[in-house]
Amino acid sequence: MDIQKSPRGVEAVCLEVYGMLSASVTHEIKNTLSIINENAGLIQDLCAMVEGDDGVPAGRVDASMQMIANQVNRSNVIMKNLNRFSHSNDRIPDQADLSETVTLLVALTSRFAAMRKVSVATDCESGHVITTNVLTLYCLVFLILKTLYSLCLEDTTLLVSGKQAAGLLELRFVPEKTNSQTYPPDFPGEKEKMLAEHIGATCSCEDGEVVVILKERG
Repeated sequence: MDIQKSPRGVEAVCLEVYGMLSASVTHEIKNTLSIINENAGLIQDLCAMVEGDDGVPAGRVDASMQMIANQVNRSNVIMKNLNRFSHSNDRIPDQADLSETVTLLVALTSRFAAMRKVSVATDCESGHVITTNVLTLYCLVFLILKTLYSLCLEDTTLLVSGKQAAGLLELRFVPEKTNSQTYPPDFPGEKEKMLAEHIGATCSCEDGEVVVILKERG
């Protein structure tokens, strides 16, 4: 048996994805904590002004408190998304909504997109549910997005669309403009194709667009 196409090979790729995702999320959480700490320090300074009878500008206090609240909310959303990703392997197979899958993975990879100054737009039909190995599907979409971010030119948009076509579900990733006229000859690569094969899907590049075809079941 080819270990690269075995379930163990799929597990290794999923573990690699989870490692990259965890590293990205912890960086984001660290950023939110830094902002919270900075604003907590500002509030301490304002409290010291009270002790000195200099008065406290209410607007500055409100602004700092709002900033802290925003960062707490941001952290909660980040952790909720990571938690959803982490629990995607609880039941195999399980159901995944196509539109929700795209929304989740775009959110989880937002830091990678921001680092490349790439915007992401989505246009997915609602109501399409597939029964599959959800973790493998998530990892496949993650790898495609992360690779395309690195190929897109700065200040351009990557469109991710999802629709039903000929009884199948189609995910299409359309970069506005890339660093070269053609993709690397090995993309989608072995990892992407292995994950796609594992869930009975196909993954290919058509005229500069990456297309994933899935079977709609359940």
